[in-house]
Amino acid sequence: MTVLLLAISCNSGDEIPKDIMSKEEMVHALIEIRVIEGQVASLNINNDSAQVLYYFLEKRLFKNLELDTASYTKSYDYYVQHPDDFLDITSAVIDSLKLRSQRLSKPGSGMKNVISK
Repeated sequence: MTVLLLAISCNSGDEIPKDIMSKEEMVHALIEIRVIEGQVASLNINNDSAQVLYYFLEKRLFKNLELDTASYTKSYDYYVQHPDDFLDITSAVIDSLKLRSQRLSKPGSGMKNVISK
């Protein structure tokens, strides 16, 4: 993952405003959000309960990242408006999740479960 973060940090074009999360922070947040989404989706619970659980876990994640919803949303919107940066971020997230999945599929790797934290 360090290689991926280094690659995106070297590929920055315009200066990112101070109130916007860095690409590295955005990658990290999106990876964790995707993991939570996958874990909640894999549970056999109704949609309403899944949504409540997801929002609880997302709130806990944002607290752990010292991030608020408004800052995340503003940063996400910023990167959507800057397609080259957004593509870098998305590619890094996908690559990181693929690597994580490969590591977890190896025997004896054990799966880290965010829900049980």
